Amino acid sequence: KRIAGLERELDELERVPLSVSRASGQGLNFKTGWKRLDKGIEKANQNPGLALYKLQTNSYKFSWALIPLSIPFVWLLFFWRRRYKGYDHAVFVTYSLSFMSLLSIVLTIAGGLGLAMDAIATAALVIPPVHIFFQLKGAYRLGRWGALLRTFILLIFITLILPIFLLLLLGLGLTG
Repeated sequence: KRIAGLERELDELERVPLSVSRASGQGLNFKTGWKRLDKGIEKANQNPGLALYKLQTNSYKFSWALIPLSIPFVWLLFFWRRRYKGYDHAVFVTYSLSFMSLLSIVLTIAGGLGLAMDAIATAALVIPPVHIFFQLKGAYRLGRWGALLRTFILLIFITLILPIFLLLLLGLGLTG
């Protein structure tokens, strides 16, 4: 039964293109105007495997950049409340990123121990919003609805923060 499940997962993985160049036949074929990023894209086209390796190894080195990227977005959730300052938001963001880092480690270990990918994916999608909700509720002394609304808005902000972080990774990580 386990072998059949692993064979299904392998079949699914074989359907996913390993690189953008394999999917489109032309690679990342665009210019951003940022010389350093354009150089990184060119290197990624030449050797996609090395580019992926560099992104993986450099992502933890530059993960500290998520803190200053995130603080303004958290500030937007509370800018009219003079009680909370930048320090409060920095502590919130640092704690949140620490939790997400630990969650990633736990899910990676669980995957290595054979936990089903469906369970890992479900946990990766459900646990972060639940954690953000309870962290907002406790750290900023919010009611249920205030925390729920801010959680939703913060999740939208995260979809803005992550591409910015990935651009930084591409620009700083691939050229080094």
